[in-house]
Amino acid sequence: MCLCTAIAGCDQVSVSPLAVSSIDIAPRSVEIAVGEVVQLTATPRAPDGSALGGTPLTWRSSDPDRATVDAAGRVTGIAPGAVAVTVTGAGVAGSAAISVGLPGQVSLGTSSLDFRGAEGGSDPTATLVAVDDGGGVTLTDLEVEIVYQSGASGWLDATLASATAPTTLRVQPRLAALGTGTYGARVSVRSRRSGSSSDLAVTLTVAPPGPDLRLSADSLVLRGRPLATGSVDVVNGGTGPLDGLSATPRYRAGGPTGWLSATLSGAVAPVTLNVTADGRTLTPGRYEAEVLVASSRPGVSSRLLQVVYVVDSLPPTLDVTPASVTLVGAQGQAAAPTSTVQVRNAGDGVLDGLGTSVSYGSGQPSGWLTARLSGTTAPTTLSLTAGLAGLSPGTYDASVEVRGSAANSPRFVAVRLTVQAPAATVPAAPSGLSASLSGTSAAQLSWVDNATTETGQELQRSADGGASWTTVATPAANATGHTDPGLAAATTFLYRVRACNAVGCSGFSNTASVTTPGGPTVPAAPTGLTVAPVSATEVDLRWTDASTNETRYEVERRTQGGAFTPVASLPPNTQVYRDSGLAAGEPHEWQVRACNAAGCSAWVGVGVTMPPVPPSNLVVTSATSSQVDLQWVDNSTNETLFLVQRLTAAGWQTLTQLPADSTTYADTSVAPLTVYFYRVAACATSWCTVSNAVTVLTP
Repeated sequence: MCLCTAIAGCDQVSVSPLAVSSIDIAPRSVEIAVGEVVQLTATPRAPDGSALGGTPLTWRSSDPDRATVDAAGRVTGIAPGAVAVTVTGAGVAGSAAISVGLPGQVSLGTSSLDFRGAEGGSDPTATLVAVDDGGGVTLTDLEVEIVYQSGASGWLDATLASATAPTTLRVQPRLAALGTGTYGARVSVRSRRSGSSSDLAVTLTVAPPGPDLRLSADSLVLRGRPLATGSVDVVNGGTGPLDGLSATPRYRAGGPTGWLSATLSGAVAPVTLNVTADGRTLTPGRYEAEVLVASSRPGVSSRLLQVVYVVDSLPPTLDVTPASVTLVGAQGQAAAPTSTVQVRNAGDGVLDGLGTSVSYGSGQPSGWLTARLSGTTAPTTLSLTAGLAGLSPGTYDASVEVRGSAANSPRFVAVRLTVQAPAATVPAAPSGLSASLSGTSAAQLSWVDNATTETGQELQRSADGGASWTTVATPAANATGHTDPGLAAATTFLYRVRACNAVGCSGFSNTASVTTPGGPTVPAAPTGLTVAPVSATEVDLRWTDASTNETRYEVERRTQGGAFTPVASLPPNTQVYRDSGLAAGEPHEWQVRACNAAGCSAWVGVGVTMPPVPPSNLVVTSATSSQVDLQWVDNSTNETLFLVQRLTAAGWQTLTQLPADSTTYADTSVAPLTVYFYRVAACATSWCTVSNAVTVLTP
């Protein structure tokens, strides 16, 4: 090249081409199937990292029997195995690792699914189906297609957790807008890369509206000794009530029986089926049974839960049942209190060399307990006998050590002896009963209390000359007087009294009498008036009938400080009245009085604010594997808080307490693939009303 300037003239400069420092190959590692072609690219680079063009390149396969490569870098899989493909240019080489495998084949964990539901009911529980590549080259382009048979379409959701195998296919039927009948569809999972596919036949049977008994699992595997437990949910997959539920264990023919128990947490779905396997009488091995879950409601199909119990072999294990014993006797009692404890081998093999020793509580008398084994090899019986001689009333403790050849020896039995005071006797009868008239309608009574062991007394009255008696009062122990009010006019009343305790009652005292003057009198006012809400719109009024001559009771009510208005006229001796049709959440007041021909007693009043209107339209707005979002309508204006509750085996449990006017809550304490039941309660003071319940299956 000639570089000319006006000052320096013209110089000659030579330029050499840049040398190749390295060759980049892409991809550097790839997995292909037999018969599949992949394009490799190679880029020569200068020492400064810039790409160089025009460099002749040569491609070579380390094992053409497994993979070939042409001059353009196209690699073709021939047979399974590992191959290195090398590209060379200007004396520099680069390489790529090629793994050749058999073509992946779409494989499903099952070829068919059968779902059942009820018209208008909840959707059947979704099912997960395993999707695999059949052991071939990984499938990374999976897709799903649903083809419906004749009839309705769009009722099935089928989604892949991932487009790369292995993965799962989630199949979820939808019952919305489907009538009674059977519906079919074919779900195809295919790979564009390998061209393979696998089909899943799905059948949905929609029954007429009605309950449908469902189990959250069809089988349980239990393991452990001496007991193993498990549970499944029993739900209603249809509409209408599902009640009359029962669970019955059934055993395989020729096998042992009695080792399986099944209990339901209730008789109305949803409930929990709790299963317990007892391996204490079983030898090591595998045992099979089933639990029939049924409903007494006509037309509801029963379900079977398959149970497998694996009993492992255990070393000799010392077990005492019960581990604590209570003995009771009375001071001076001739017969010694006794009890027995079962000593057994809860494991396998032989448990022998059994023996016992007794220790006593610190600072307490010793020697009062005798412990004897009926044998030195389990199973055997431990007999416990307590001697009462010399012991005062009180509580005494001892511990019996049972030892043997078991690795977990010894075991201890806690013994508590209660020595009671000598048995009580019937108290002495009162005496000197006298009666006098107080005013015109009350009797003033007094007597002599001769008892020292009574816990209470009974005062009785007769208005028919002693032909029949009624208990009118129960004076406290040591009482010596009582006033009996509200007596009817122009009547002679007889009285008697006796003392009572836990053993019984004494004889009656002497009889005393009073006679009231003639003519009707105004009845006594009722006492102890209370009000208790029964629901958001009902209350129960209760009072004590303090009068003996009323002919009716009158009940009046007012709301929010308005005027009282009559609501009921009740017959004599009434003591309870249910008032309905009230305004939920509003304050109400009532007043009650007793009346007869002579007039009416004073009014007795009481008031209460009704419970809040229950929330409604509780729904699940969204659900993930770790969170369930709830929303409801707040219908009340007087609630002080909301309780969000979730159903467990122990019943409805409160998850959280929310302030008034709340309408949403997010439960973050959930687990994947689990059914949950929720409800919301609105509360004011000590009263709560609950919403509808909702169910959700977490993804």
